[in-house]
Order: sequence, then structure tokens, then C-alpha cells
Amino acid sequence: MQKRIPISENLTVLLLEPSGPPDGLDQNLLAVSGDDGPVWRATLPSRPDHFTDVELVDGVLFAWSFSCYQCQIDVETGNTRHLVFTK
Repeated sequence: MQKRIPISENLTVLLLEPSGPPDGLDQNLLAVSGDDGPVWRATLPSRPDHFTDVELVDGVLFAWSFSCYQCQIDVETGNTRHLVFTK
């Protein structure tokens, strides 16, 4: 695991080391519940891709992908709310 970010008492976001092949899709950003296990896996902006970093800024979850996207992630669903190409 690269990073662990508590969102609430019952929800934690985990950034895992990429585990798939370099040319594949690796959904390595997920939220887990203390009692129920995985809640969601974040949607990746492109293929092939994986997330490289994640931060919680003023209650907003941001994730950065290997393909140079900054994603605002909905903490309830894991869906991308806003996407910016940063290269």
C-alpha cells in the first residue's frame, strides 16, 4: 500500500501499488469500509493507466494518474467528478 486516507469513521481511501501489466488497466485506488470491505474502485481516466498519488484537500479527494490527469474523485462512488490533463 502506498497511501491511506481516512475519509470518515467508516470509510478509508487506499492507494495501492500498481499490480497489473504496464500496458493494462490497474484500478489501484479504492475505498474500504471497516466492516464491509471494498466500497468502490476509482474510475481511471484512460487506458492503460493507474493512479500515482492521492490527496484530500479541504474535504475534496484528488488523484493523479500515470497518464498525467488530475481527477477529482467522488468519495461516495469513486467516479470522476472533474478531470484535468496536466501535461
